[in-house]
Order: sequence, then structure tokens, then C-alpha cells
Amino acid sequence: MPFSFIKLSIIMLLSIIFLQNLPTGDKLGTINITSRVEPPLLRAYSKNEALLHLSFENVDGSKLLWCESEVHVDKPLSLAPDKELSVGKTRIGILKPHSKIEKQVKLYTMPNNFPDDYKFTIVLYAYDEEGAIAERAEHSNTIRCAENAKEV
Repeated sequence: MPFSFIKLSIIMLLSIIFLQNLPTGDKLGTINITSRVEPPLLRAYSKNEALLHLSFENVDGSKLLWCESEVHVDKPLSLAPDKELSVGKTRIGILKPHSKIEKQVKLYTMPNNFPDDYKFTIVLYAYDEEGAIAERAEHSNTIRCAENAKEV
């Protein structure tokens, strides 16, 4: 009986020590995501094509991360010129410490778009050297569609 109590006490002590060494939320957030759209304004009631510029910056000075992202767009935005495609993936590559990678994604609209602000979301997955997800980050932005927009 005393042996199992000692064994249980050691397991509990090791569990407490292990839980104290886990990374907390303060250590996350090592990648900054920024986006901009060219042109910044789309025409309503017509087909449009825009270029989404994505920038990923590793602000952590110690981690080498392999990254990929998902791009989610709301209707009437699409990732394909001839059909509705609301989710796509982008391979970003290896982000070295204090480095920055930029990617471009084309956005399209069909003639069924109305004057409004349309949302898109970038979901980033950063993998560490063991292949496990080290960080997941989301970035949302909007693109404006107006009736009297300049030629795009």
C-alpha cells in the first residue's frame, strides 16, 4: 500500500512540473500577417479581378517555421475566374527568424456583386521543426465594392 502511494505522489509531482513548463499564450503570436488589395475598390454589377497581397513576417528571433495558409472569401468574391470557389490554400514556405515573405492571390467577382464590403480571411498554420503546428493565426480584412468605382 505505501509503495503505490509513493508512486502516485511522484507521478503527480512530475505532472505539475511538466504543466508549468508548457508554453503559454505569451509565447505565441510570432508571425505578423498584413494584407492589401489592388485595386482597393471594385465595380458593382460587373466582373472584377483584384490582386490580394499577403505579407507574413516572423518576429521571433529563435524559431524557423514552415508555413501555409488558407484563404477564405465570402460571396460574391471567388478564387476562380469562372466559378464560385470560396476556400484555397497557399504554400508560404520557410520563414527564417526576423524574415518576411510576400505572396499574391487573385480574387475575382461575378456580375452578381452589389455595392457592399466583402470580407476575406487568412488562416495561417506555422509548423515547427518536428512537424507539429506551432502557431495558428487569423487575419481578416474587407474589400469594398461600389457602384461608381473607377475603372479597375
